[in-house]
Amino acid sequence: MTNRHSGMDADDPQTQWLTFTLGKETYGIEVLHVQEVFRCPEISPVPGAPATVLGIINLRGEVITVNDIRAMLGLPEVAVTDQTRIVLLEFDGQKLGMLVDSVDEIMTNKTSEMETTVMSVQGNPFIQATCQKKDKLYILLSTHELLKDDEIS
Repeated sequence: MTNRHSGMDADDPQTQWLTFTLGKETYGIEVLHVQEVFRCPEISPVPGAPATVLGIINLRGEVITVNDIRAMLGLPEVAVTDQTRIVLLEFDGQKLGMLVDSVDEIMTNKTSEMETTVMSVQGNPFIQATCQKKDKLYILLSTHELLKDDEIS
């Protein structure tokens, strides 16, 4: 008897996530959309920008909008530290810098390990799913929703 699938992976694909912290919580964003991670340079404020926009940076001659992911998720503001990083996302030709407290690791998980959440229905479309691994809860964010909300590109 021939198995048409090369194991369970065909039925349960794996996804890689860049994990990062905001306060005491650990979040993830799909690695596929992460262009790079770097230390936080000086961010220039943009007058009249929405509250979720921290400002802009010049990254090797390219102007990048940096969003306050904390504000987008309804979390309190904190000071920038040596661990603070900007995660540069790219999706459908749009780029966005996202300020995070610290970057942790690359996590691989199967689709079956992700639990779709109703939080987006309750007013936070940025949260795509959650994933429990080794007594740790990961909140997985939607790159599409983060970039869709970006009002300055």
